[in-house]
Amino acid sequence: MYKEATSKAFLVEELNGEEIEYTPEVFFAKAESDKEWFRKILLADSFCLPVLEKAVEILTQKRDTERPHAMIVRALNIPHAHRLYQLLQNFPILKERVGLVHSEKEGFDLAGKPSATYQRFFSGEYICLVHCGMVGEGFSHPWASVSVILCIII
Repeated sequence: MYKEATSKAFLVEELNGEEIEYTPEVFFAKAESDKEWFRKILLADSFCLPVLEKAVEILTQKRDTERPHAMIVRALNIPHAHRLYQLLQNFPILKERVGLVHSEKEGFDLAGKPSATYQRFFSGEYICLVHCGMVGEGFSHPWASVSVILCIII
C-alpha cells in the first residue's frame, strides 16, 4: 500500500508557540539562512496529526492480519521527535509501545550492539520507532511496513 501526502505549504510552530504557514520557497530559504531556527522549530501538531492518524489507521489494519507490522516515523529535528513521540502516545494501539532514538539519546554502543530502545523495537515490545536521522539505509526490520516522513531535508 502506498499513500503519499504532499503540501503546498508548511505549518510551523515557532519558538513562541505561534503557528506560521510558509511556502516551500520561503521555508527552504529561511532554513538555509538560519540553521539554528531549523534545528528548533516544530512542524505544527495540526500539520502532523492528520498524517499520523492515517499512518496509525494503516498500521492497525496491517496488524489485524496477525502479522507483527511496525511503523517508523522520521521527525524534522530532535525537539520535533520528542513532540511526535508524545503525540503518538495518545493512540491506544501505541500507548507505551513507541520508542524514541536520536543523536542525543542512546543508539549503539562502541561494539555496535543496539540500545535498549532498538532491542525493544526489534523484539516487538515497541511497534513504533520515532527518530531524527538515526534510521536510514541499511536499517532492516522484517515488519516495519509503515513509514512516516515528517521532515524536510535541506
